[in-house]
Amino acid sequence: MKTIAGIILALGISGSALASPVTFNLNYSTVSGTGTATGTFTIDSSNLGPNVTLGGFADLSGLISFQLTVSGLPTSPSSTTFAAADLDAWIYSTGPSGNLTDVNFFMPAPNVNGDGYAILGTDPFELSIFDGAANDSPAVAVFAASPAQAPAAPVPATSPWALALLAMMLSLVAWRRRLWSR
Repeated sequence: MKTIAGIILALGISGSALASPVTFNLNYSTVSGTGTATGTFTIDSSNLGPNVTLGGFADLSGLISFQLTVSGLPTSPSSTTFAAADLDAWIYSTGPSGNLTDVNFFMPAPNVNGDGYAILGTDPFELSIFDGAANDSPAVAVFAASPAQAPAAPVPATSPWALALLAMMLSLVAWRRRLWSR
């Protein structure tokens, strides 16, 4: 009986540890230059919570996907899209209360995307778009997400498997209590 309870407990713990992808929306307003920038990035829900830092320079760990579309640029082509494959680095961090304190994406020189643009995070929630390699050419636009626009950390949903295993564990406990009370 102890073995069965141990197996169910272990499955319950591993089931609740299963994480799922969580996608954040990115909506930037123009600080200088022209254009708009919108997109998404996805991380694993196990990375949500207080005092989390993911990524770093030459480090894309924790980033499942990234897509950013910039349009209305003053140079040609006037729109471009960045994907996770274009990036060399990224930063995701939360504060003590779990609020997102920074998210940024980087393509240091000489990297450019297929349209010849580069992206470089300059301050928390602020991106510069370069027509050519970052810092080798002037920024054609700077975008910022104000605190109101910064993606809030969503609450992860509990996996149906974790709930089913929890129900099995509680049923087993109830059954054992009934046996002991006889």
